[in-house]
Amino acid sequence: MPLNQKTVDPKSGREKAKWTDVATVILTAIIAGAALVSAWIFNGQLTEGGKQTAAVERQMRQDQRAWVYIENSVFTGWKENIPVIVHFNLVNRGKTPAKQIKANFILEKLSADTIPTFTYEGRPRFAPQTGILVPGFVDPKPFEVQSARWGSDSMGQVTQPWLLSKTDVEELNHGRAWVVLYGEIRYNDIFGTPHWIKLCEWTSGRVDLVRSSAPAKACIDYNDADDN
Repeated sequence: MPLNQKTVDPKSGREKAKWTDVATVILTAIIAGAALVSAWIFNGQLTEGGKQTAAVERQMRQDQRAWVYIENSVFTGWKENIPVIVHFNLVNRGKTPAKQIKANFILEKLSADTIPTFTYEGRPRFAPQTGILVPGFVDPKPFEVQSARWGSDSMGQVTQPWLLSKTDVEELNHGRAWVVLYGEIRYNDIFGTPHWIKLCEWTSGRVDLVRSSAPAKACIDYNDADDN
């Protein structure tokens, strides 16, 4: 049969496909399938490679990040007619500078069975801010926070020192009350990642009586930090 002659099915009258045409179709399908499989594998490799790169970058940022918190806290002012006072240093113990630091601290005397609210809005509080805090720097002049409450004068509502009464001092000395400092610090690292830390410290004239109380446990549990 000449190569260009077509074979016709006598029953249907249709042209019969030559084996070379069938083979070409099968081969084309195999090649297309192989290409799809290769593309799928390549895309998976790219995705996995991207995940690995992101994990390495995250680990690097966490290793080099800033860590801001307080150190050297000292409670003073345990006398009648003066506020409770605590001094502390705001420090960065990370490896790179912290930026845009904003903090809120509240210092208050509570009865021994009262759990702090751990709220800040609408309450008299100490709110320091600073643009940058480099690693290892400790200001020779520590921050001072005083127990405070709302008062009023000719200008309206103002923050006033909360002076301890004779009863306050007696309650603190006998473990019927405690003093708690709690706060939160928010800041960014040099990579632009936001961070936060929450802290709580306390004292009393009878630490042994307050230590096992529910309020003291709540103070301990409040301490936390982000994992960014």
